[in-house]
Amino acid sequence: VGIRLSKPQVDDLLDAAREANPHIDLFTSLGVTRGLRRGEICGLCWDDINYKTREIHITHNLIESSTYGVDGTPISELVLKEPKSVTSRRTLTLSADLERALKRVKSAQRLDQLASPDPWPEEGYVFTANNGKPVWPRNLGRSFRRFLKREGLLHVGVHDLRRTCANTASQAGVPIEEI
Repeated sequence: VGIRLSKPQVDDLLDAAREANPHIDLFTSLGVTRGLRRGEICGLCWDDINYKTREIHITHNLIESSTYGVDGTPISELVLKEPKSVTSRRTLTLSADLERALKRVKSAQRLDQLASPDPWPEEGYVFTANNGKPVWPRNLGRSFRRFLKREGLLHVGVHDLRRTCANTASQAGVPIEEI
């Protein structure tokens, strides 16, 4: 079933996120205003964003994959895949709020890159750890939960942001095929 936030709850969430760290700000905005899945958010690359045409292209899904080594020990790795379905590959509008949040993340990345003693990876992910490597989706989800708790906001799962986006669009009269 899941939770769908009301308009005042969405406003409170977005207001608090704007004051949080850049990744939480952008993560929250992408989830609640564009309905992205956690893996789509984590798989977002700078090349997927076109500031001139005001578009965000959803072309990847970064997931955690678990396998077992020859000795039976579990091995987890990040795998960049195609989006979940054919319709998941899509182009979204880049709003002024999303552009602001993206620029905050880019500035933070530049500072991390300057402070890094190691070469910065060239994959070009938007969501990265301090070393430039892609952030693990579960870690981003954990950071989001800590943010909600710290701010005293309703505990919502990452997928609840997606549900809220769909519900809000439906209430605004957007056809279900477009949602």
